[in-house]
Parts: sequence; structure tokens; C-alpha cells
Amino acid sequence: MVETTLRQRKGKDQGKAAKKDHTNEELFSMFQEKMRSAMAEKVRSECAEDSTEKEIQAQIDENMAGLFGPKKKPLPGIKNETKAAKDALTADPYNIQKIFDCGEAYLLEEKYVEAANVMIRGWKRTGEIEKPEQRFVFLFQLCHASCACQKFKQAHAVLMDIEEPEDPDLFKDYCRLACKIYAQNDNLQKALKAFHNGLEKCASFDEALPLWLDTLSSLKKVGAYEAARSKVESMAVDDSDKQKLQVVETVRSMKAHLDEPVDESARTKVMIAVGSLALGVIVYCLYLLESSSLASLKLTK
Repeated sequence: MVETTLRQRKGKDQGKAAKKDHTNEELFSMFQEKMRSAMAEKVRSECAEDSTEKEIQAQIDENMAGLFGPKKKPLPGIKNETKAAKDALTADPYNIQKIFDCGEAYLLEEKYVEAANVMIRGWKRTGEIEKPEQRFVFLFQLCHASCACQKFKQAHAVLMDIEEPEDPDLFKDYCRLACKIYAQNDNLQKALKAFHNGLEKCASFDEALPLWLDTLSSLKKVGAYEAARSKVESMAVDDSDKQKLQVVETVRSMKAHLDEPVDESARTKVMIAVGSLALGVIVYCLYLLESSSLASLKLTK
């Protein structure tokens, strides 16, 4: 007992000494190195075999900026691909496929107002799209764009026209989006129901975490946070899972704070706080934050 107490005290003393030995700048630098190492491991595991070292490093830089950097506004103007899609639609303004293509091109540039304005023209014409999955993607993207430019009533109206997909992954995406739309329209019961429906399609705790990660802010807004969190926590099989849940929420909260306009000294303090988390759990969070089946819908770059 005495020996254990001494070890604990020694550990605390060492921790205090470490805090004295390192300046804020040094702690920040150490954290950045750990994060870059974790991100490098992730990128290398996912990149193509013929990727050059320069391409890999560029991807690491982009991912790091996207994960912990402040949210950047879309660049002015449009890319060549978007201009081509826009010109094609101008030449054939009633073509539903060209409406689809142009809206999607705007979405990829994160120009949500333009995407919503284009795709709303095809809202009531999705019956012309033969494949159910393509109809789903069109309306899903329109909902996504409407939410992004805070047209929540419009998003709700479009949601009412979406047929629930049979594909389990698409259904989870549908529930995720529906949960956020209902929450933004102050419908607690339907938001919670959509969340639970999505959760039922999750075969494990690890599958449930991305759903929770993406909806927790909306659920908190509508007053359903505690009920939803309790349901997710009930899926945890051990203390490690519960720790993941807590850390994911912490990282999400800190990332939201980093997206807000703050001075650099405040941002440094937040980054140092993130650095105090266990590296292994942070690596796990990186995978959650960077991975989503929405990529298959071309909603992410």
C-alpha cells in the first residue's frame, strides 16, 4: 500500500516537473509532432501504392489543416469542372441530369447556396430519375445543401419526399441527416426517433460512434442529448469503449471551438489541451472524423 502510494505520488511529482520543464510553445510543438505522426500512419495506410512521397506529405498537410485548422471560406470563383457543368446546364436548362451534375459540382466546392439554388429546380422532377439510389442521392444532396445554408424548413420539406433507402449504409446516412433536420426544426421526438433508427443499423459500438459524432450537436440543441448519449453508451462493451465515447465528444467540442474565430493565443491553449489526450485514442478519433460513408455520395472531397 505504501509503495503504491509512493509510486502515485512520484508520478504526480514527475508530472508537475514536466509541466515546469516545458513552455507552452514546446508542448504545442510536441503535440503537433505526435499528431503529424498519427496522421502520416493513417494516410500511408490509405494512399495508392504508386503515390510519391511528395503527394503523401501534401495529403498529410491537407488532412492536418482540415482537422484542426480553422474552417476556411470557399475560394471565390469556380473551378473548371464546375464551370463546365454550369455551362452545360445553361445550354440545356431543363435536363435533370445536368441539374444533378451542376449541383454536385457546387457541393464539392462547398458552395452550398449555389448548389441548393440549382438543385431545387429538380426537386419535384426526381421521378424522372430511374434508379432509386440516384433519386435518393439527389434529394439527400439537396437536403444537405439546404441545411448548410440554414434553410432548415426547405430541408424538412425535401426530406418528406425522400424514400427511405434499403441499403443499410445509405439508411444510416438518411437517419443521420433526418435527425439533424428534425432537430433544427425543433422536433425532439422525430429527431430522437431518427437517431435511434440509425443506431439500430449499427452492428457495434464502433459503428455507432460516427453517427453520434455527427448528430450530437443537433441533439443537444433540441434537448435530446442525454437520452441519445445513454443509448450509445449502452452499446459500450467495456471501459475502453466508454473512454472512446468521452474522448470523441471532447475532440468534437474542441474542434468546434477551433472553427470559431479566435486569437492565436487562445487557439494554442486549446491545441495544448487536446495534446493532453492519449495518442492512441486520438488516432482512433482521426479515423472517425475523417471517415464517412457520405464520401460515396460525393459530399466530401
